[in-house]
Amino acid sequence: MKSIIDVSSVVYAGHAGRPDMQFQGFPIGGLNKILRLIYSELFNGSVALCFDGGNILKKELLPTYKAERIPDYSVMAQIDVLKEILTGCNIPFYFDPKYEADDFVYSVVNQCTCLGDKSEIRVYSDDRDISCCVKPNCSVYPVSSHGTIINMSNYSEHVVRDRSIPYNSILLWKIFHGDASDKYKGITIPGVNFDTFAHDYIAEVSPFIENGSFPDTYYAEYEVLEAFVSSYNGLSSEGAKKTFLEQGRIVFPYKLETLTSSMDDVVADLQKGMTVLQAEQKHMKFFDSSSIDGARFEFVTSMLNHRGKLMRRHHKYNEDDAEGDEVRKFFSLRAKDLSSGVFAAERYKNRQAIMPQTEVLKNMDLPI
Repeated sequence: MKSIIDVSSVVYAGHAGRPDMQFQGFPIGGLNKILRLIYSELFNGSVALCFDGGNILKKELLPTYKAERIPDYSVMAQIDVLKEILTGCNIPFYFDPKYEADDFVYSVVNQCTCLGDKSEIRVYSDDRDISCCVKPNCSVYPVSSHGTIINMSNYSEHVVRDRSIPYNSILLWKIFHGDASDKYKGITIPGVNFDTFAHDYIAEVSPFIENGSFPDTYYAEYEVLEAFVSSYNGLSSEGAKKTFLEQGRIVFPYKLETLTSSMDDVVADLQKGMTVLQAEQKHMKFFDSSSIDGARFEFVTSMLNHRGKLMRRHHKYNEDDAEGDEVRKFFSLRAKDLSSGVFAAERYKNRQAIMPQTEVLKNMDLPI
């Protein structure tokens, strides 16, 4: 089994549940939750971590995208500290300032699918967009207590509240209905609605997936949407098609490179007898307990664990010794930066002004 984790989703949920939880004055509600999740999933198989970027490309396409969200510097600081912890434990992760965790999650699932991986995949996130990854061997697990696991059997009934939609049509739903949390509206095009378009799109794409021409992740592939829209009679004008694809580019994930080496290297290893799981471990950013500094990771996770000490397999470090003092000093300094405003000032200084690089989307209220 492998686990793919939407890091921001987990950290935000953890902080929301325990906003007052601190270590040396530094908030760790979200940090504690993500570290414990990684720790538990390492016992089940391999793990991949996906981070959100800070200057994502979609904001250049649509300036209102995820606008008006009040920055929570306590959460941002925890995510930055998490990256430092992971690096110190030789744990790889997916991150690019231009892209969202959604993009990496989809791309990792897609890459595993293209390599023929049939093992169970668990995606951890509260973001319903990621349900576009649901397929026979891939389910989406909630990170908050009130969530529901989304899988093939309940997809239609649980992806959209109080509405049944066809399997793997969540992205099409958002094209027509928008997403209030991400600050974009749905589009209205005379003569076409969600139900009709979803039926026609699925009817066109399904045969290619069923006969193996496409992997079963390609319902969420933007290039497939482009090809379908280009010849779809329900969108009668070029202007309507352009509007639809502009909205689709906001909604659909970007397919990113997730291999750390070339596909030729992957193929060569497979031809030498390496299994698909071994190839993923070598050529992607999956990790397991044998490929990281497990002693350091367990040590830090145990020190931050509010439920008491973890059952550790390694005892190289002791929190009462110099190593523990080092961890406490690290968090004390981060707490000082956060409380004094240094962290927020650095974030403000490093922010980028987002200017649209494409024609303003129709049917949108934009601050022009």
